[in-house]
Amino acid sequence: MDSMVILRMRYLGDSLLLVPTLRKLLLAYPGIFLTVVVNRGTEYPLKNLSGIRVVVFDNRSFWGKLKSSYDMVRLARERKWDLWVDWTVSDRSRLFSRLADASRKLSCGWKKDERPSSQNSIYVPVDFNHGPDPVMNQYESSLRKIGVHLSATSDPLVSSSASSRMEIETWRKENRLDQETPILLIHPGGREWYKRWPPDRLAQVGNWWSKVHKGVVVIIGTREDQTLILSVTSGFQPETRFLIVQESIPFIHALMESSTLFLGNDSGPLHLADAAGLYGVGLFGSTTPAVWGPVSTGRLLTLYDPPACSPCSHEGCSQGVDNCLRRIEVNQVIEGLSRQLKLREKHLKEVSLS
Repeated sequence: MDSMVILRMRYLGDSLLLVPTLRKLLLAYPGIFLTVVVNRGTEYPLKNLSGIRVVVFDNRSFWGKLKSSYDMVRLARERKWDLWVDWTVSDRSRLFSRLADASRKLSCGWKKDERPSSQNSIYVPVDFNHGPDPVMNQYESSLRKIGVHLSATSDPLVSSSASSRMEIETWRKENRLDQETPILLIHPGGREWYKRWPPDRLAQVGNWWSKVHKGVVVIIGTREDQTLILSVTSGFQPETRFLIVQESIPFIHALMESSTLFLGNDSGPLHLADAAGLYGVGLFGSTTPAVWGPVSTGRLLTLYDPPACSPCSHEGCSQGVDNCLRRIEVNQVIEGLSRQLKLREKHLKEVSLS
């Protein structure tokens, strides 16, 4: 196989979870012309992978979608592709796949949308909500249906750039943070309100970190998260030292590499923390970590106490203040962070002795 296109036009976490599979493909097919299509704002982790052409679909405006759709039609007819893979599961990606000139096509989607397979087009039902397999395993299982077999393991780590690491050094100096200062990164955001652990509970964890570990709490998020961030910081004790960082993804990535622990909901930054090699705790409610959990084993502990309705279709939540994330208590998170801190210290000691 000499050429391949993969469509995964979703979110940042989806791009990060794709990294191990892409590395396996490059290893299995040296010299392959591999093109990956992702949405604007989610391309960062893939741009650091050598041997991959990244095509960005601009889904943020009408004109952006129009221009990107034209570019996608050109891509579909650019050459006779050996394999065209659609892992996006959307009407738009299905249209582009139908237009593609490819020797073989692999499409994935819900069981209820299943269409008859043909000689060169195979449809594989997947369930990215209920699994039960991790999403990465579902990717690779679908590839096996068309005879593409990949190695068993791959590293999810992605390194930040040297320029971003230099920015972090400057940031540390400006905020008087030496290398020994323990940093707890907290990401309070989530795509939907019911995918966010309550801000007052995040504040309680931050107060614990400051009091017990004499550390600094760093809240990360976007400009759109401003109200949510303020809801967290309003619960801090006067003696709790905290900083707010609303910077680019490369900056956040480098910051994660130099931090102590991470705490956040199931979202892109959780998987970015995994890619940065950061230890910590991920909070799951409407999604299951069995499918959407971190790729690495051990570094990030996932907490999940599902009600009968989880995992759900993410079309809203009728549970209100009794939603699934509220089932996770503060003491559970503190115990989890304490456990991960010990694992981190053990790992650093082993590295220093090796």
